[in-house]
This record gives sequence, C-alpha cells and structure tokens, in this order.
Amino acid sequence: MDTALYTPSPATPQQRWPLRRLGWVAEASVPDPLGVQSAWQQALTRVGITVVPVSPSPGARWWPAALRRPWRLRGLSRAHWPWLGAAREMAATLRAEKVDSLLLGGDAQSVWLGRALHRELGIPCLWWARTGLASPPADGQVLCDSFYAQAHWLAAGGEPAAVLVPPAIDLLRHDWQPPRARSGAFRLMAVGPLVAASGHATLLEAMAMLVKAAYPLQLLLIGDGPLADELKSRADQLNLSSRIEWLPSAPAAAVRTRLRGVDALIEPALLPGSGEALLVGMAQGLPCVATRIGAVPERLREGVDGLLVPPADADSLAHAIARLVDSPEFALALSCTARRHMEDRHEASRVAAQWADWLKKTG
Repeated sequence: MDTALYTPSPATPQQRWPLRRLGWVAEASVPDPLGVQSAWQQALTRVGITVVPVSPSPGARWWPAALRRPWRLRGLSRAHWPWLGAAREMAATLRAEKVDSLLLGGDAQSVWLGRALHRELGIPCLWWARTGLASPPADGQVLCDSFYAQAHWLAAGGEPAAVLVPPAIDLLRHDWQPPRARSGAFRLMAVGPLVAASGHATLLEAMAMLVKAAYPLQLLLIGDGPLADELKSRADQLNLSSRIEWLPSAPAAAVRTRLRGVDALIEPALLPGSGEALLVGMAQGLPCVATRIGAVPERLREGVDGLLVPPADADSLAHAIARLVDSPEFALALSCTARRHMEDRHEASRVAAQWADWLKKTG
C-alpha cells in the first residue's frame, strides 16, 4: 500500500478532548433489524458523545476533483466509485455538523472513503475492524470488537496497539425470561439475509433429520435475499414447508417480540459476520446454537452460554438442537449463563464507557 496517500493533518482544536460529535460513515442500506446499532448510538449519547450518521448518496457520481489531487487507484474497484464520488457531499454534511472524528468500517471502500474525507476535513479517522480490516490504513486509530478481528488486523500488518472493545447490547430493551413452558412444537428462530453464507440450507437439512426422528419442530426464519426461492423450494423437497414461517423483514421491536415466543435461536452462518442476532438472543435468555467461526466462540462459550457446531455440518447442528429439546434443564442453564455473560461483558453503558475512554485517548 502507498502510505503517502494518507498523511494526517496537524492537530486542530476539533481534535482535542472532550469529543462531542462522532461522524459514523455507513451505507444507508445496511439494515439494523435488531436495533443493536441504534442502542450503541444511544449509549454513547448517555456518555456525552453524539453520533452523526452519514451515508453516500445512492446516485453519487465519480468526482476526481473531490479528492483534490491525483490518486493512484490501486485496489479500488468500480464498485467503490460511488463512495468516493460522494466524498465532497459527505464532507459538507460532516463539516456542517461540526464532527470531531470519523468512524468507518474496515472494508476496502471505507478505507478509501476515509482517506478522501480526511483530506477534505482534516479530522482523525477511527477504523472499526469488526471482522478484520480488508486494507489496513496507513494511519489512524483502530478499534476491534473481538480477539478474532484483532488477530486479522495484526496479520494484515497492523500495529499491536489496536484497541479491543466488545460490541454493545442495550439490556433495557431485552427482558430476560426463562425458557417458556413447552406445549406442542419446539420453536426455532434464525435471523439473517437469505444468502449462501448465512447457512440456512444446513439448517433445513438438520431440521429434516430431526423431523424424521419425530422431533416436533417449527422454524421462524426472518430475512430476505437472493436465495429465498431456492430455500423455499428445498424446504418443499424436505417436506418442511408446513413447519416454516418466512418473514422477510420486521421492525426491531417486532423481532424482539417474536424472539420471546421461540425456544431457541440458531445461527448456522458459514462465514464470520456481525453476530448481532446472537447477542440479542443471549440477552433475552434464549438457548443458542451457533457455528464455531469468527468471533462467535468469544461471544458464546461452548456448553456454558450455548452450543457451538462446525459450519456446514447438518449432523452436528441436528444433534445440538436435539440436546435442547431433550433437556429443558440444560436449556435453562444456558439461558441463565448467557444473560449473565451479556451483563458482564456487553451491556451498552459499560461498552459506551469503554468507547468514551478510548476516544478520549485519541484526541
């Protein structure tokens, strides 16, 4: 990487603590179905930091002039152009909002956009490496939300000083309730986009095995995506259609309400992701089964807070679900320890205080 492309500006009065306004750059299309991101913003507000969300316009044009000087666009694909094309427009918004620092993700387009905005505004960038940085910035502060992300950052050549702050969950929104008394079917729930990486095909296979073994199961699947028709067709082939409720989308409050009506949350993902559904499920005291990938083992301890299985392993997933169905006492124990783990490590006000302490040191 050409490190000369990113040169920090001299310190300005805006960079000094106390930080008051944090510009959060994210795609407007990124959903927050569980309200995790909004809870994080509100928690920061309670410690005196206002989060100012800003997103590139969907129809932004490619404006090289917005970057003020020629760039060598090595590693920058055409898909990133709208983001950089929106730099001038976004900079104007952030300047008007008087933000003190920028918070961006760790993907390639965010790294490029952050550099462009830094040139425009001269304020520091904070990089949120949730699943590892696609392209480490030449400068700026890096925050990781897991040891997994931190390891990726270090493997990419980052400095060991990357800060570790766990993701936040607002427990005031999630009343812990013991597993409901069972009457009829054991209800499973999965939340996520209907794409291959979400692993829903594996969940259908596992569910078919259990139904064949006379386990009374029902599945609520919240999400939409390009594989919706293919997954519904597969459910028909496995004779599961009558046991699955498909819900393309729902407001965060509605999702939390539906969570209270199920017996277990299943996260069968094949690739690392944000894990927000898992955090919400554990906060509400749902026994959870998830694949052993990415940062999941840091969120959910095997046999303590829930059950971990290998990705794309329908047999192991079916066995884990069967353990919850066969042992209500075990499911209750998982429920209690999961909620306690969320209180000890991920409660929003505690995490916000860590953010505030870290941001103070960047000023």
